This record gives sequence, C-alpha cells and structure tokens, in this order.
Amino acid sequence: MNILVVEDHTMFLEYIVSVLKNRENVHNILTASNGKDAFGLLHENKIDLLMTDLNLPKVNGIQLIERTRKYYPRIKIVVLTQYKNSGLSRKLKNLGVDGFLTKNASQEELNELLSVVISGDSLFTSQLTNEDHLESITEEEQLLSDSFQKISQLSKRETEVMHILLENKTNKEISDQLKIGVETVITHRKNIYRKLGVNNVLDLYKLISDLE
Repeated sequence: MNILVVEDHTMFLEYIVSVLKNRENVHNILTASNGKDAFGLLHENKIDLLMTDLNLPKVNGIQLIERTRKYYPRIKIVVLTQYKNSGLSRKLKNLGVDGFLTKNASQEELNELLSVVISGDSLFTSQLTNEDHLESITEEEQLLSDSFQKISQLSKRETEVMHILLENKTNKEISDQLKIGVETVITHRKNIYRKLGVNNVLDLYKLISDLE
C-alpha cells in the first residue's frame, strides 16, 4: 500500500509516519505539508490511501479532497482532525471521505483504522453507527461544518494570503513574500474577510483556531 500523508504540523506528521513504517503492508510513504504539493504527488505516484488534515496552506484539505475524488476516485481518503462530531462527519461523508482519525487517537486506533482500510471495508459506516452523539447535529457542530464550507470557497491565492495573515504580517510584508502588489493584497484581504464572515485578523485567527 502506498500512502500519502498531508499535514503541516511537523510533530504530528512524524508521529503518523513512524506508525505507518511499522506496518508490513505499507510499501511507500509520501508526505506533503500543503495541498498543492499533495496534489502534485497524487498525479506523479500511484497512491492507495490519502491521509490529510483539513486546514492546509495553499490548497486546503476540502479542496484537496474534492480534487482527489474528481480525478482519482479509487483512492481511499482519511481525514486527520481535532474534532469528531456529526456535523463535520456528515460533511466529510458527503465529500466522499472514507473515514476520519482524531489527532489524539492512540497508535492502536490508528492501526485499527489502517486494517479496516486495507481490508476494503467501509470506515464511515462503522464510525457513524458506533457514535451515539451522531444522532443529531448541534448548533456548534453545524458552525464547524459551515466554517469548513466557507474556507473551501477561498481561491488558491486567497488561501495563501490567509495563512500569511495568521502570521500577523503587514500588507507590505505579504506583498513582498508573494511578489504581488500591496493593493492586490488589500483586495485579497477584503475578499477573505467577506467570504469567511470576519472583520479583522483576530476574528480570522479565532475561526481557524476553532477548526484546528
């Protein structure tokens, strides 16, 4: 099995890779820290399983999942997330995701998940039916699902600008880093705020922090 792991948090990425290396049936492990590089690796390699975070720079996880399902429908997809709730679960299932793994999952849970994937069974069926709290969607869970939907509407350049904004950089610093005009940065900034329903960087940081 060839696996691609997409995660921008280095320590968690290294943990996942270390667990995968101990699996006899895992032949090749590729990694990426953003959605753009990940899609390039999907194009260049025969990947059996994609494991991805949702909040990624350049191309976010939702966009990566949508593109993967469109161009490589046979690939199994597992989402790595901080949350496990009905709103997000149903959103991911509708996108064609096969299952999800919370970032505080144990090594045993990760191995169990991989065994299910390799066997070809449905991950989402068991995960949904075994969770009592998935019977109803709470207001908080719906907000999480709506937030992911909003982020998925950002363009590639807007996603790049958003991640640099979260580093508390000025319009001029963003302009220099991306080699675009300051006025263009300001336009992207306004579009990001409008699409995500926030008014400033602090609101943006709070929204992203809730999703991580």
